[in-house]
Amino acid sequence: MNKKIVWLAAMILLILIAGSAGCIAEKKVYTVGVSSALEPFSAKNAVTGDPYGIDIDIIDWIAKDQGFDVVYTYIGADKYLDALDAGTVDVVTGKVITEDRLKRCDFTDVYYTAKYGLVVRKDSNVTLDEVLRGQASIAANSGSAYEKWLKAHHGEDTFNELVAAGKIIIKPSVNAVIYSVLAKEADSGMTSGGSISQMLNEYTPLMFAGYISEGNDAGFSVAKSNPELLKILNNGLRNMKASGEYDQVMKAYGIPHVKSAYKVGTDKDNYPYSHLDENGNFTGFDIDSIRWIAEQNGFAVTFEDIPWSKNINAIVTGTIDMFASGMSITPERLEKVAFSNPYMTEGMSVFSQPQSPVSKADFEAGKISVGVIYGTADERFLKNLLGSELYDTMLMKKTIKMYDSQADLEKGLQSGQVAVILDNTGSDSYYEKMLTMKLVASYPDTDRFGYAMSNGDIELQDVVNKGLAALESSGKRAELLATYGLD
Repeated sequence: MNKKIVWLAAMILLILIAGSAGCIAEKKVYTVGVSSALEPFSAKNAVTGDPYGIDIDIIDWIAKDQGFDVVYTYIGADKYLDALDAGTVDVVTGKVITEDRLKRCDFTDVYYTAKYGLVVRKDSNVTLDEVLRGQASIAANSGSAYEKWLKAHHGEDTFNELVAAGKIIIKPSVNAVIYSVLAKEADSGMTSGGSISQMLNEYTPLMFAGYISEGNDAGFSVAKSNPELLKILNNGLRNMKASGEYDQVMKAYGIPHVKSAYKVGTDKDNYPYSHLDENGNFTGFDIDSIRWIAEQNGFAVTFEDIPWSKNINAIVTGTIDMFASGMSITPERLEKVAFSNPYMTEGMSVFSQPQSPVSKADFEAGKISVGVIYGTADERFLKNLLGSELYDTMLMKKTIKMYDSQADLEKGLQSGQVAVILDNTGSDSYYEKMLTMKLVASYPDTDRFGYAMSNGDIELQDVVNKGLAALESSGKRAELLATYGLD
């Protein structure tokens, strides 16, 4: 072969190899638009100015998996479509997929289903229905899907009237929405379930009021002119989910979801709400109610006996997911945990031995010894009834005795340690018929019972609330009330 030809061929091969190597080494850089105030999905670090959140972690993982670099830039909620059209950004994170938006941009596969929820202050009596009827004020952030939802819900004319009347308050960010509720400017605030879950643990004066919608799918948006980037993002997102890393990110940020199984704390001696049957199995009105809700919603429940003195701490520390045993909803407990909707209104009853001569007047004057379960609303009721001074005096004299359980309370009365005991009216039938105790006094409608759970576990709260409504509409609640003598 001619040496010149061989030399030329070798040079061409080297050029091709060098060119190919250059293509492999080249790494694309994409500009990603993020929100500075949409926790926990994307937010701005107040110290460093860097973005952080679920969306950032997902994009970073995809970038590493797919071999590109990322530059983040903050962008307003109402500016991102124009920025995509102009090419100022290549990707925008965390947007609800709507028909109108799909006309202007493309979306990746769904990475999160956003539910619109409401937060209210714990010290208010504002309900979801009042907000949706425009009777209570609501804050939502400008240019968001929440603002659009409110327009669609009320109609544009009514929406504008409510804005003018101060019933709908438009704020520049999700954080501003929350601050509006905290400052009592707005009665409620509307944002995603994920954001609410995180905020409830940080802003303890707030509570979850319920979901407004069943869910809206969210994805990352790209310009319609860039189908190649859409493919890259989808490939990375699928790889992330397959690796299990996606689940780890969601878990790390505490994104709420209905789990496959829950651990429920209860009192094994609190008849008729929760107790052990002759075979040592948990039963009672609350036990059967929770089991029915679990069966209807496809998750499992296990029950564990938890002393009243430790039940709130068990929820806060995550030892249990929920406590179900005739627990009263009180301001003190609401400072630490959340509750389901009330499922029972009860009063307080005072019982003595059958032949005891004690009277209601003796009890209210503090002339007789009283037994009460420590850490319950019964204890709080007794203090309010007697007054702090008399209550404290009786504690010092040990004429008020604290017990850990209903079983210990019964033994205290039967053994003569105390003259009377205090318990909720739901136990009246048990004390009168099964233990043949005498009813000394009754105070109706002093308590509302609910199921307690973590402040941030709004998916569990939502499924239990809906389950309680279904329990009643199905007729199952009436059946259980009759079974346990509560009707």
